[in-house]
Amino acid sequence: MSELRMLFEKKGRAKYLSQLDCMHTLTRAFTRAGFKLKYSQGFNPHPRLSVAHPLPVGVEGYAEMLDFDVDEELPADALERLNARLPDGIKGLKLYTPDVPVKAYTFGDYQLEFIYDGGVPDGVAEVFERENIPVTKKSKSGMSEINLRTVFSNMSELSRTDRSVRFSVRLDAKNAPINPRYFADALENAGMKPDFARYARTGFVMAE
Repeated sequence: MSELRMLFEKKGRAKYLSQLDCMHTLTRAFTRAGFKLKYSQGFNPHPRLSVAHPLPVGVEGYAEMLDFDVDEELPADALERLNARLPDGIKGLKLYTPDVPVKAYTFGDYQLEFIYDGGVPDGVAEVFERENIPVTKKSKSGMSEINLRTVFSNMSELSRTDRSVRFSVRLDAKNAPINPRYFADALENAGMKPDFARYARTGFVMAE
């Protein structure tokens, strides 16, 4: 048995797949590619697959991590065989034996793009420099107000045009990570609601 990790991307229309649908899609692709996955024990056995810090629906991922167990050595063309059975938008990038556990990656790096049909308003960047950025967060226990400023770091502007502005930002990925759409909510609360927004996670970072 081997414990392996796959780096993969989830882009385009695939970003609208829920976490459960994504796992089902990956499981079917593994099976059709001939991988002999290791299953859990008990009355309801299931493949031993786990995704690091699941993406919110609507957010792209450029370097997602999937850990899984197999009962045999994978062939040299395993990644090619798997990709041939995955839908558009999901693609395996690398297969390897992990040297650190997923829980070691406690931050996620994101790119945020906000588009304004009438032009980017003045003061967009300054909204995220405030000490208090209140947004309403939805959870299983209900709605609550949080200070967005406490959950991100390393924010910087990447590019700007007349109609769009792009930022990079690092978010805390442990526990219940913040959905990047709350950044658009912060702009709306400041009277600068974007007409459209795009979000992508570009990778994970280990705690220093």
